[in-house]
Amino acid sequence: MKPQGPTTYRPTRLLSAALALAGLVAMPAQALEINLGNAAPYAALVFEDLSGLLKSEGRVAVGGNLTLGSATLGAGTPNLAGTPTLVVRGNIVSFTGGALWSGSNPGYGLYAGTKSANTAAALDLRQASILPLDIEAERVQLSVLSEQLRDLPSTGTTSLGPTQLTLTGSNASTEVFALTAEQLAGNQRVVLANVAPDAHIVVNLRANAQRRISVGLDTLALAGWKGRVLFNAHDAETVQFAGQTLWGGLLATNACVCNSTGRLEGIVVARKWSAAMEIAYTPFVPKP
Repeated sequence: MKPQGPTTYRPTRLLSAALALAGLVAMPAQALEINLGNAAPYAALVFEDLSGLLKSEGRVAVGGNLTLGSATLGAGTPNLAGTPTLVVRGNIVSFTGGALWSGSNPGYGLYAGTKSANTAAALDLRQASILPLDIEAERVQLSVLSEQLRDLPSTGTTSLGPTQLTLTGSNASTEVFALTAEQLAGNQRVVLANVAPDAHIVVNLRANAQRRISVGLDTLALAGWKGRVLFNAHDAETVQFAGQTLWGGLLATNACVCNSTGRLEGIVVARKWSAAMEIAYTPFVPKP
């Protein structure tokens, strides 16, 4: 909302703003716009190579090379005529079967590099000199967003018990929680308390000393906040799942989702992907 009438800027306000820009003053969660920008229409944005993906109900963008077996992409999206289901900045090393969809309509893919003979003839894959997404620009912008989310002060607390991990919020419009690698690796189920039903939830994940995150938590309790949950793996180089479903988006701009099985119920942004997993079509709802 625009302020009514003239605004007086005091030196303390200017100092606080300058310190915040310098990263010396933590920005409150409610002051940060959480928006995935041009990546938002995609279920997966991978900056480097992608391989092993079994299925994505949404669109997929790859900054490096694509190596797939029989995979189905795009069947959960709305019908978007003229919008590619798949965007590959590098080469299509293989894509041996499956299908490309735009909702219930047949879809197509674009690639800027080369397409190998190890590609199913039935797939509509078109070489293009100009792609609809500047993947390198998105890498820069989303890396900045990950750092901003990392620096948000927590609005809630965590309590680890024998069978559950309780996240207790403050009924804020944006709840921020911080979890360690040890908390993530446990087999507990997540329980929420004092979290508003329309809140956005940011879960900052801290990797272990090897910069690895192994997810063991049962996050089903977050299903009620579908499209408004973002797990921020800001310092991880590897994120691994062992059959779990993650109920939320995953922002892992420096990490490889590797050697994993399971399902993601939200957008995934990663440096690299080498995992036999499925990705739902669950667009992230921006937080203004």
